[in-house]
Amino acid sequence: MLYSSENIEAIANGDISFVKSIIEIFIETSSSCVVQINKGIELKDGKLINYNAHQLKPSIDLLEINDGKELVRTLETESMLEIVDFDLLAIKAASFSQLIETVNAALKSDFSI
Repeated sequence: MLYSSENIEAIANGDISFVKSIIEIFIETSSSCVVQINKGIELKDGKLINYNAHQLKPSIDLLEINDGKELVRTLETESMLEIVDFDLLAIKAASFSQLIETVNAALKSDFSI
């Protein structure tokens, strides 16, 4: 399972327009944060990576994007180590970027966005 909208649907209490708006916000925010994470990799800016990974973490959990839970936490924590291995983070960021792109495409399709 790529993601689950069950948590959002439970919060929405049957309001599909609310669910769709939350999904749209996730797509917009996650895309922006991934761009910033990749910019942080390019600039070797651990704080930029950390901030954006931290911003995404609750949404990744809410949508139960299980393949992204460990990746986002790794990006968040390893970007703030005393000595950051940006080459290793770049590989993890690329995997995370691909995952978010795949999830967002599925969300757009599933919710007709």
